[in-house]
Amino acid sequence: MCKANQLLLLCLFIIAITSCKKDDLQNEIEEPDFSIQSTTDFAVISQYENGWIKEGRYPASGNPMKEFEYHENGYIKSAKIYSTLGAYHLSMEVARNIDNKPEWSKYYKSDGSLWIETIYENGRPDMKKVYGDKGVTTHQYADGILTSSTYTSQDESITTSNKLNASASNRTVSVYVNDNTYFEQTSTSEPKLGDGLYSDFEIQVGNPFGEVEGNYIRLLQSSSSSPSWERYLEAHNFVRPYILLDQAYISDGEFIRSFALSTELYQSIIEQYPFNEQGVLVGGTRYIDGYTNISLPFDLRDSLANVYENDSANYVLKYGDEYVEKIGYGKSTLLIGAIRNLPTDPLLADELKTIADKKMDVLISESSPALTEEEQAMLDKVWFEVRFFSYVPEHRSGVVINSYQDYQQAVEAVDDAELTVIQLEYKSCEYL
Repeated sequence: MCKANQLLLLCLFIIAITSCKKDDLQNEIEEPDFSIQSTTDFAVISQYENGWIKEGRYPASGNPMKEFEYHENGYIKSAKIYSTLGAYHLSMEVARNIDNKPEWSKYYKSDGSLWIETIYENGRPDMKKVYGDKGVTTHQYADGILTSSTYTSQDESITTSNKLNASASNRTVSVYVNDNTYFEQTSTSEPKLGDGLYSDFEIQVGNPFGEVEGNYIRLLQSSSSSPSWERYLEAHNFVRPYILLDQAYISDGEFIRSFALSTELYQSIIEQYPFNEQGVLVGGTRYIDGYTNISLPFDLRDSLANVYENDSANYVLKYGDEYVEKIGYGKSTLLIGAIRNLPTDPLLADELKTIADKKMDVLISESSPALTEEEQAMLDKVWFEVRFFSYVPEHRSGVVINSYQDYQQAVEAVDDAELTVIQLEYKSCEYL
């Protein structure tokens, strides 16, 4: 009898031990690993207490292509982006505060020299400088609105200013040579067909054409794209460059830096998302109502062409080297879902991206089923944010979408807004 009891106790003990091991194994299998570790492609330099990235770089060794630091809440604190177009060089760097407001940004030429420098005040542009071989242009802002642009030649003998008077709705272009007034012209602050431009600095100058007729070609073109995971954020597919020069543009992988010079919405987007960790959710709409095309009488065109050919330097000084040939009107929206601090485990990272995709559907579609508690708890382990951008002024820095109501409100603001000048298309004066 005693042996039978001992055997029974031994069996119960073995069953208990086996059950504990099964429970431990089950817990080990079910508990996802959210840790972020360095790989051959990515180096985690430092982390916060919750395991999120503080500093990182791509790739892990050799010349860096991306170096960055996050705030503890997941927003970018600083980022440096490098380029291999031409010689390897620093292409762009940004600094932002903990509330995701920009502090400053810099863009560099392929030779490594500074090209564009923007200083922000309370998240809005305060000053933007453009450096070139021939001189420097300084753009001044008040509450984020451009008030003046001043170009100074390298030897300081030439100064060109473009001052905007918001109350009078006009702008005055003045050209000074050796401190003497060389040219002055006042016109409406709204862009006009024939307005000239120093293309190297994108500063508006005089209009040699006067009042000219324009033919409005109505296009009524619209396109939309549902949010999908993209490797790169190519914002120019939705946000048309405000100034489109008469030249070819080269993409620097994820964006075309040149568009940041004149298109504040585009600049705002690429400085918030200078890179992404494992893709970005991108969608949006674009509506082009039409373009006004310049219509020049042959005698006026021939006359100006002769002036340009006889003294191009004098012509360019007053009227720039390119002029507005077309003005486009329309609307655009851009929806961005960015995810950061994904775990190193690839299967878990893919699962989280699937959940983020479902979350985006919930935010933009009233009929989409909500995430389960388990799915939301998993998504809360990483950084995921959805922002809505458009030409509406309050959308320039993006509106955070936390609910379907937020999304509907943003869309209604775009629908209620007037058509916007979305693009000034320029033509070189060489082709007058």
